Amino acid sequence: MFQDLSENIIALLKKCLTFQPSKRQVFKELLHDSLFSEVSSVYPPFHKPAGLFSSSPRCANLTLPEDISQLCKDEDSDYLAERSIEEVYYLWCLAGGDLEKELVNNEIIRSKPPVCTLPNFLLEDGESFGQGRDRSSLLDDTTVTLSLCQLRNRLKDVGGEAFYPLLEDDQSTLPHSNSSNELSAAASLPLIIRERDTEYQLNRIILFDRLLKAYPYKKNQIWKEARVDIPPLLRGITWAALLGVEGAIQAKYDAIDKDTPIPTDRQIEVDIPRCHQYDELLSSPEGHAKFRRVLKAWVVSHPDLVYWQGEGTYVSTSVVASIFLNFSALAYACMSAFIPKYLYNFFLKDNSHVIQEYLTVFSQMIAFHDPELSNHLNEIGFIPDLYAIPWFLTMFTHVFPLHKIFHLWDTLLLGNSSFPFCIGVAILQQLRDRLLANGFNECILLFSDLP
Repeated sequence: MFQDLSENIIALLKKCLTFQPSKRQVFKELLHDSLFSEVSSVYPPFHKPAGLFSSSPRCANLTLPEDISQLCKDEDSDYLAERSIEEVYYLWCLAGGDLEKELVNNEIIRSKPPVCTLPNFLLEDGESFGQGRDRSSLLDDTTVTLSLCQLRNRLKDVGGEAFYPLLEDDQSTLPHSNSSNELSAAASLPLIIRERDTEYQLNRIILFDRLLKAYPYKKNQIWKEARVDIPPLLRGITWAALLGVEGAIQAKYDAIDKDTPIPTDRQIEVDIPRCHQYDELLSSPEGHAKFRRVLKAWVVSHPDLVYWQGEGTYVSTSVVASIFLNFSALAYACMSAFIPKYLYNFFLKDNSHVIQEYLTVFSQMIAFHDPELSNHLNEIGFIPDLYAIPWFLTMFTHVFPLHKIFHLWDTLLLGNSSFPFCIGVAILQQLRDRLLANGFNECILLFSDLP
């Protein structure tokens, strides 16, 4: 068979079977072989689309009609089909879609009576026998098509122009859709309600998507819109833009050795299961593994700083970034930008003077804004050293549940490095009456389990 092959195929096989990897050609080089000369012209080369933090022009191949207003004239256009699958799925869930219910209806998820899950035989060491494998752990390639009727019905009043917001023109001159009045009404509702409003979220997601694609040129406008609110779907990437993340972040992350054992590994292993384990993603084994890699990358790439174990650890700090950034290179890049800005020198080997200076400024802030409260806390000896170190060391992620942290950080990232002081004073203001009425022991109890 080998002797019957043509010379150019034999030459290609020899190139592929070169023993030394350094001398062996990669796919890209092999495709330039004379053997493929006839077909290479038929297939245009693949160009990876430019990402958010890339230097290549993102609109190099963009073509627009001569009259842009024609874009929205087509009555039958399916604008929703032009949005990404992540956006459509997110909106589908907001409009009342329930994936688990759909899978149950299609008998992909089947409940099993507890008695049927018992093994037939159990050894002393816990090994069990006579139990069939659970169907959920086996491959099932059934495809279920989710109906978009409910979502389309919810968005039936949204005009075509909502899918193409103009960023440069005066907004007041734009034609208004039937739902524009409802949108302006929705903007005045509490944040929790806005985040569950399908129509409002569609508009915010499309607007932020456009602005983020124009980053860093539109950084000021991203900041301005983020002051109103940030759509949960794009929160991670918006935080990255607010923190000024740029450059080849994936290449930097990939270049860090995250596998070689280091002394800090044990501390990270112990700390991760303490962080917000009520969240499904963070409590999963996959979540733990990816979280570990992000933290280890930070520790390895900052040899001058140390990892603080226990309650005051900055693990919580990265939790928030990691959750919405999929534990990726972006999470690491955000941590690397966040810590120097808000936690400068907090993770030095000897950080006592840094923290002491921080707490002194915080005490002065309390005295300036509320002298009565400041005097009372000083009289009973309830100083910031007793309660505020975990606040600032983890930027409040140790104190609050995740759903509150997201909204807190949405605001925190808009402020400068001294803004956390204001948040600390605001917490004391909220608890002011209870603090003034209580002594030292009651205050300790109050802060050990914040309401």
